[in-house]
Amino acid sequence: MNYYEGLLFEHLQDKAGVQILEDCGDYVNQLMAKFSFVDNFIDWQRHSHTHMNLLLPFDNFDSESQLLAAINGHIRSILSKNIAHKPPIIYLNDNCFNQAVRFNDFATLDRYIEILTDNFTQRGYYMDEQANWCLCLKEHSIIDFAFAS
Repeated sequence: MNYYEGLLFEHLQDKAGVQILEDCGDYVNQLMAKFSFVDNFIDWQRHSHTHMNLLLPFDNFDSESQLLAAINGHIRSILSKNIAHKPPIIYLNDNCFNQAVRFNDFATLDRYIEILTDNFTQRGYYMDEQANWCLCLKEHSIIDFAFAS
């Protein structure tokens, strides 16, 4: 776990509607079973019938805080339109697959979305417990979303 994941898990510890999961192997296995992977990455091309991709180039924003606000807005929009009524939501970070965060519902995730997007380094995965869908934020500027095949 790196410094940012440590901050994330520390901040979310003991929050209402949030559980820090020490064993997230089942969720990782679900994700890998339902989504096609190439190396360590989801092959979004194989899920093209439901795949949405959004690139937010840093050059389009005056500051990192504006970029993060745009990312948070897009994540909220995608999730609220597609899965808000299907709780709970699991968050995995590819730098720290030994822990995950479980949000009881979309409203709880929504309260902490800024913390999640501000404290990750490479890829953050949002999914339901059965990995029927996945949203991935990568490199602070690319959002992918798809339903499992």
